[in-house]
Amino acid sequence: MGLDYSYEIFLPPENVARALTGLAELAPRDHTPPPLPVTLPGGERLLLPFTSRFKSEPVDCSAGGPLALDTSIMIGVDDAVRELHLRHTGRPDRIDGSGRAPVGYVYLTVRFSPVWHPDFASLQFTAATSEMSRMFERSASVRKVFTDLTAASGGACCLLDTEDDTFEICWLNGAPVSDETVPGRRFPRFHDLVAAWRDAAGQRGDRPAPAPCPPRVRYLIDPVAALGRGRPVEQFLGPVEAAGVPGIRWVEVVPARPGFEVVLHTVADIGSEDRWDLGEFPPLGPEGVDAEEDLGLEVATAPEARDALALAEHRTGAVRGRWVNQGVAQGEYRDFVRAGRPRPPSRLPSPTADR
Repeated sequence: MGLDYSYEIFLPPENVARALTGLAELAPRDHTPPPLPVTLPGGERLLLPFTSRFKSEPVDCSAGGPLALDTSIMIGVDDAVRELHLRHTGRPDRIDGSGRAPVGYVYLTVRFSPVWHPDFASLQFTAATSEMSRMFERSASVRKVFTDLTAASGGACCLLDTEDDTFEICWLNGAPVSDETVPGRRFPRFHDLVAAWRDAAGQRGDRPAPAPCPPRVRYLIDPVAALGRGRPVEQFLGPVEAAGVPGIRWVEVVPARPGFEVVLHTVADIGSEDRWDLGEFPPLGPEGVDAEEDLGLEVATAPEARDALALAEHRTGAVRGRWVNQGVAQGEYRDFVRAGRPRPPSRLPSPTADR
């Protein structure tokens, strides 16, 4: 598999429109798709010079769902940018008078109220190729684009994810940061980093803050395609409770012959930072922990992958922008544990009620 490095900006939800407007100013002027109408939570409408899943059809995020954009961004040319730009375009004439070149596609996912930090929105910019990922890591110009956007949009934090055990902190509370990571000496846990966030309006860092952590998983851009290749997909759904016993849920969509099965797993929350293999957790029923092996509950079947995902999302509360490859949801659970198991558990739902 290739590299999927990304920059992620965390900011107050009311600042998302400002961030997207600032991002639009960075779009190339010589070649843009038809304006993309986007409706944000709260009803605010924007026209953006990008596509969403390579289409220019209106996107309605008024209900709070994630926004996926395919962006191209003008970035100042340094050695790393020049190497990638010339290799792929062979056109030095596309460097503009300000010494900037277009870089794209950069895939942007906007999450308006992520489960890990519901008081903040996030903009995650993911490199499209391994070469671009290496450029993300090496280029000071790329880093400056994202830290400048963080500053201009009143963001609290900007992180660089290079798919290892730590995230590099690039911006925090109004100032650039270098040579600092999370986990690290200053912030041993993601919870500690989030507690230090304050917004541009002057929120103090010692005020109570949510106890989340940034997702450490690679969300699938096209889960339908993954299922079409015969690969199961899954999603961590978060905490529940049964008979006073804390538990967690995760759902998977599995290719079957014929069609696809939606299987919901509800298990006891017995893990730790060192124990996070969801397949080893005992099932959790209405009366508490069950001694039987967790085989999951089939809640739906469908002949087509797209229909199976829609049924999974309708019947379990899964979100389209958070599907991952099989075996990756346990990494999301591990981050949930590291964050201090945020948000109180809900009562155990009955997935059969909607069958």
